[in-house]
Amino acid sequence: MASAQDVLISLPVDILIDIISCLDPVSLIALSQTSKGLRDFINPIEHDFQQRLLALELLPKNGGPELDDYPGYPFRHPKFYLLHETIPQMTNRGRDWWASSWYACFGCMKLLSNAMFDDSELFNTATRKPWMRSSEVQKMALTDWKLATTTESRLSSIQRRAEQDREPTEQYRQQYQTSFHWIKAVNRELNDDEDVEEVRRKHENCIEETNPHIVGKARHERRCVESFCGNTDAPIIFSRKDVG
Repeated sequence: MASAQDVLISLPVDILIDIISCLDPVSLIALSQTSKGLRDFINPIEHDFQQRLLALELLPKNGGPELDDYPGYPFRHPKFYLLHETIPQMTNRGRDWWASSWYACFGCMKLLSNAMFDDSELFNTATRKPWMRSSEVQKMALTDWKLATTTESRLSSIQRRAEQDREPTEQYRQQYQTSFHWIKAVNRELNDDEDVEEVRRKHENCIEETNPHIVGKARHERRCVESFCGNTDAPIIFSRKDVG
């Protein structure tokens, strides 16, 4: 009796492509490891393994996307800068999420506890874990694998998509930065004709509009403390143990 893998690889190419295109990045690599025929057909490259790692950190067992009630870094909360308001306290649900949240390191290509990363790697807008409405979460639902005749042509296709995405991402990032200029102005000096509540509303609306398009966009640049230091004896930073 033919195995399931043999049946798959014997399908017409266009049908096999349609099936593979419906997989998520984790399932793509899993399928490529079931048989030599499928591995040769899929021919996963480093990009596919990176996408798999990005998808793994968003699984529920690894914490999933960032919770709405998890304070995270001050930049996550529009009220932090406005008139020096404090960061909201973390809820019990947020504490549980933080304790179970694992992150991808692209130095050692492993999924690691949050204790293995410096603050800047986890709380920076570009490298932190995206929240539920982020475009990064939606992107992980399906693989971006395409059948290519050579690895070079596949890499060219990936590069073209990245370039197409770069311009709109930069526009959202500029909007995001402009919003913080408003807040700094309010903190510095309030004129009689300035409406603080209007500035607050514009700032919060801008955060809601831009964050889904910029948060987590550079997660592939994240490195754990051991990868940065270049040895396995690097100290673990515990500076976030009292967060919330």
